Amino acid sequence: MRKGICFIVPMFNEGAVIKLCLDGFTKAGIPWDDVYLVDDGSKDDTLLNIATCNFPASNVLSMPKNSGKAEAIMAAFAHFGLNKRYEWLNFMDADSIVDQRYYNRAKYLTETAKEDILAFCSHVRTKRGVYNIPTAYRVYEYFISHYAYKEAQEYMNVLTVLPGCGSCYRTDILNLLFKETQEHTLTEDMDWTIQTQLLFKGKITYDRDLVVYTQDPDSIVAYTKQVDRWQRGCWQVYLKRKMYRVWEEGIKAELSFLLLEGLTFSTVTLLVTLYALVTQRTHYATWYLILDAAMFALVNLVAALQEDDIRPILFLPTSYLLRFINCIVFLKAFIQIVILKIDKKGNLSWNKVERY
Repeated sequence: MRKGICFIVPMFNEGAVIKLCLDGFTKAGIPWDDVYLVDDGSKDDTLLNIATCNFPASNVLSMPKNSGKAEAIMAAFAHFGLNKRYEWLNFMDADSIVDQRYYNRAKYLTETAKEDILAFCSHVRTKRGVYNIPTAYRVYEYFISHYAYKEAQEYMNVLTVLPGCGSCYRTDILNLLFKETQEHTLTEDMDWTIQTQLLFKGKITYDRDLVVYTQDPDSIVAYTKQVDRWQRGCWQVYLKRKMYRVWEEGIKAELSFLLLEGLTFSTVTLLVTLYALVTQRTHYATWYLILDAAMFALVNLVAALQEDDIRPILFLPTSYLLRFINCIVFLKAFIQIVILKIDKKGNLSWNKVERY
């Protein structure tokens, strides 16, 4: 008889954060016997820090060389025989900490899940009290992502991405899912989400009480690197899964709509700003940016109130600049992947953000 739920944590140079991750499991009441770690060729003190926590060595797999996050997860899934031993598998990132109520909530959801529910999407929040320009902006991004997009997407059964830092899948679907995603992208979590819906036609549920805290970048440079990887990976998945065939599936129409929205907003925002700078005719550009900034500030205020912490508002003057960085990165990724097909030339790399 299989057990209910287990957790798998892929690692690469996670020495600075892995103890906090394991401590989070303990505080949430998650037995370490049901936690599996896979080290993807770390060069730092990741394994040493795990050993000092007295974590069971039998639940740690060390990859012979760095092969990438997706390869490490699939290797651990097969090595530990998790599909034969558990009904559900929860993916976690090493820089993330589960809320103390996470385990009880996950057990309730998985034990009461109907047969057509294939996966659960968690509610991601930035680590409390760690605020700088990027993390303050992430409070805004997570608020929009969850309370606007994911709530609506769940209703329509078109969730476009389950976060790698906290998502739970039925193990019965993972063998085929991994087989069908051998040609990896920069965003394996998005690829797995899309393929889950295209291959199995079941439901993915978002649960706002399934909370996980993640470490967001601590500098604008690190933030830009992370967003650049996410955006390039998104366009990779879009082309790889032929998501532009919007008439075939609701999930394809949803992702196409979101990307069209992003292209429109990014292009208009940058062109309006550039026009104002070049021509010095700032009247229309000023009103456009004032309206956008006002809406941005209002949503930030609501997001901060929802966090019960007003400090992210203090970063508003500078965090607004990240909207322009996002626009530039989004269009750059579109040009690289869709127009220039750079990914087919093997020029893409995994830009891992350093832990702190």
